[in-house]
Amino acid sequence: MNDIEFAFSQIHFFLDALQTNNGHVLSESDADRLTEARELVGRAGQLCAGEWNRAPGRKYINVQGGQVKVTE
Repeated sequence: MNDIEFAFSQIHFFLDALQTNNGHVLSESDADRLTEARELVGRAGQLCAGEWNRAPGRKYINVQGGQVKVTE
């Protein structure tokens, strides 16, 4: 689990740095997409820490229209 948490923290760090260091050249739609990507990565990290810890291998993740659904 530590490897997964580390991977998500690295992705989040990269996206934060991208937004901070390149905010002046991003279009408004690019900035919106980047914000959405950061939120999705955050949600995915929370799923790993919660749902997948409780029942690894039993959960299926579906992303539809920005909505994350966990099913068995």
